[in-house]
Amino acid sequence: MTGDSHTSPTRPLRDWLEAFRQVRRQPHEALAVLELTLQDHPAEPSLWVRQARIQLDLRAYDEAEWAAWQATRLDEADFESWYVLGLVQEARGKIYEAIAAHEQLIRTPIEWLVKPLGPSGCDS
Repeated sequence: MTGDSHTSPTRPLRDWLEAFRQVRRQPHEALAVLELTLQDHPAEPSLWVRQARIQLDLRAYDEAEWAAWQATRLDEADFESWYVLGLVQEARGKIYEAIAAHEQLIRTPIEWLVKPLGPSGCDS
């Protein structure tokens, strides 16, 4: 197998992120890119968070909550995952669940907040 992107089974995450950046202001197109990206990189919590945020903007609350839960399951220490989950649950009227999700932020040790940025933390 060569390094050619046409024969590679998965596209590198940085390529997907660039494709996402190009359509991020167009929610339906961004979701389509994210769905393809998640097929190649299903264990990347930041992708699930992005999907949750877009679904929340579109008021697709069931999908947004599911995506946010996926992110928290993949990385229990991810601050943004818990924050977005709380936002989604608040939007759904699940106030106690939203409070519980945001309480998770309070329990997040400071070393988790200053973790080094990798491909998932780069959003410029």
